[in-house]
Amino acid sequence: MYKNIEDLMKNGKVDEALITRGGAKFTYHMYYFVKVRKNKINVYQGNTWQQGKYIKTPIAKLTNEYIMLCPAAQKKHHWDALSNNNPIIPKKWSIWDIGGFLSLNLLYNGFTRFSRGYDIMSVNGKEFMPFSNRMKFDWNGNLLSKIPKWANQEYNKYIDIDKSTRNTMARGRYHDKAAIKRYEEAGNNLELVPITDVFKHRNSDRRAKLINHFGLEQVLHPYKQNVVDKATVNGLPYELVQITIPLQTDDWTGSTLVRHPDKLCTYLKMTNPSTGEYHLEGVATKEDQQWDCIADLTVKSALAWRDGENNVSRRWDTAEHDGGLSDYAYVEPTTLT
Repeated sequence: MYKNIEDLMKNGKVDEALITRGGAKFTYHMYYFVKVRKNKINVYQGNTWQQGKYIKTPIAKLTNEYIMLCPAAQKKHHWDALSNNNPIIPKKWSIWDIGGFLSLNLLYNGFTRFSRGYDIMSVNGKEFMPFSNRMKFDWNGNLLSKIPKWANQEYNKYIDIDKSTRNTMARGRYHDKAAIKRYEEAGNNLELVPITDVFKHRNSDRRAKLINHFGLEQVLHPYKQNVVDKATVNGLPYELVQITIPLQTDDWTGSTLVRHPDKLCTYLKMTNPSTGEYHLEGVATKEDQQWDCIADLTVKSALAWRDGENNVSRRWDTAEHDGGLSDYAYVEPTTLT
């Protein structure tokens, strides 16, 4: 391929072309290398199902001195947190176009990857974030363009997130392995398993078995409960509590994937006034990234959600009410005599 392009550059006639195919991940494209003048070739991107049809704007320009990547800019999306914070970033070009062109191996050891919510480009052993639709390389794969400050900052942010996530995962694997060993040594006597091992297990079935054995209240007892709301409903006392448990969770902050070592869980706490015993029932909140969740951190809202009175349709049939969802959605049961 390289020899053919070199020959086209030196000896080809204007408008003479070479055609090849390349792609990234599950996408493939046709690439048209067209000589436009002496010692200059433009590269156009087409598709594999309509040969001869291609984007009229070149995605790359080749000369004897450099390879310049210049395809269309990536569209700005409303959910792209990076775009909202920095208007320069949308000017980078699509990671799919980059990967497809690099698959042709004109630039040494060039490829793209998507990691922790970031687009990463690597050429000739150097990693960086795509930063412009005018990135220049020499024919040995050395980057000639200067990486702007914001791109370096974003890449350093990615490195920090990646390092933190890897460390969190490593600690999780270590504790999981140790907990499995103690679990297997206990055999059928689960009382020998330390109760603090429950959330160290990655296997959800094993966690559920231990929770069923000890009971949710006993499992959560070692962790501090933060009471966010109290109420007496129908003569019975309730509390809404939040407990931070050592359970690894993934969270999308904007377009960035972050792994946390802990999870904040919300529970409705129901206490028997005669015996003092209590029962915990988990409730979903907005922070859990679920559409079906309590409207606010109140006992009445949690009761409404638990009883199925917190669905979407009920949120819009309450024009006569001025309060929040928890003020109107929960219907106290009527005692029949």
